[in-house]
Amino acid sequence: MHLREIFYFLAIVEEGSLSKAAQRLFITQPTLSHFLSTLEKDLGFELFFRKSSHGLELTPAGQLYYEGARKIASIWSATQQDLKNYQETSFHCIRCGTGGADQITHKLVLCLPKLQTRYPGTEIRSLSATPSEIHRQLLAGKLDLGYSAYLEEHPTLTYIPLVTSEVDLVVPKNHPLAGYSYQLPGNESLRIPLSMAEKTPFALIVEESVLRQVENAYFAEVNFQPTVLAVYSFPPTLKEYILHSGLAGLCPRHQHFDGMARVALTPPMYYTCGLYYRNDIHLSAPVKYLITLLGQYPVDYDL
Repeated sequence: MHLREIFYFLAIVEEGSLSKAAQRLFITQPTLSHFLSTLEKDLGFELFFRKSSHGLELTPAGQLYYEGARKIASIWSATQQDLKNYQETSFHCIRCGTGGADQITHKLVLCLPKLQTRYPGTEIRSLSATPSEIHRQLLAGKLDLGYSAYLEEHPTLTYIPLVTSEVDLVVPKNHPLAGYSYQLPGNESLRIPLSMAEKTPFALIVEESVLRQVENAYFAEVNFQPTVLAVYSFPPTLKEYILHSGLAGLCPRHQHFDGMARVALTPPMYYTCGLYYRNDIHLSAPVKYLITLLGQYPVDYDL
């Protein structure tokens, strides 16, 4: 006796007809009819009266088989529930790849107490890596979740954007372009083309970062070639180059650095950060809950 036999047989009894049972099981009626004939042949007796005026009616042997099948199905259902309960309460280590930003690590720390309250013993192990490396590790099954900025979406991954931020031109407050800042009264809807900054030297983030890829694509789109005097890898370093070296830069709007003038660009430039995971695997309950928690914090915590 196989579990498939049990559930196919129970579906026939509960639906009262082969056609309805086949629809419920998402198989064809001939396939189900063949299954029933084979089952009765293997057992050596008929399970249903063939000429009953009440549709499918169980024979005495069929009634015995039905009672046994219900017991087996009940035991299997209880076992599945026990396994689910064990999965949700046993130790879990969630492997999360991050873009290396302190904001993301801090956000994971904020989520951990609530996660452990619902799933005691659960741990989060983070891997700081580039988004491309996180994608490779996810696809190889070495990570459960990725959380970083991303540019291109892989077809076998599911993406949940948590923040899509506009990227501003940032300059010192004494810079000529600072007068176009949308932070000034009356300038709230003002935008300028990046070409107006062609004579201003720039500090840009390293080439391998997603933000730089976004910037490079934008430069190509608007036919702009920046004069790059400094390259940085840690976002807060941009503030130092602007305030102390008088350089211009490009900064996502949700990154809050004081002392700089922010200017909106036309056309606008956008930068997306969020969660992503493989869409061809079953996510554990703790991973699903962590995804929910990460989505509850304000964008200020995002990179």
